Amino acid sequence: MSGLDNLAGRTSLEEAIALAAFCGLFVTNDSGLMHVAAALDVPLVAIFGPTDPLKTAPWSRRATVVRNEEVDCFCRKTPECTRDQACMRGISVDQVFA
Repeated sequence: MSGLDNLAGRTSLEEAIALAAFCGLFVTNDSGLMHVAAALDVPLVAIFGPTDPLKTAPWSRRATVVRNEEVDCFCRKTPECTRDQACMRGISVDQVFA
């Protein structure tokens, strides 16, 4: 593998867990694999949108949470976003990279 590989949808759950263990950095959304990487003590960047990182952030000292601090919405429980996904659209590549 190269330094950066997108394997989304190309592995089984077992394979994804095994591969996460070998990552030098795991960039992820708020997901189950985020928690797996945290449990494996892999350094990670977790991108949060409509979920509350105070409730579901990874339990790891090696994790960094990135979210759009300019909006204060946690719309996960509503059927449709009323803010045009501002929580995610407001996160830049530069923010995640930093």
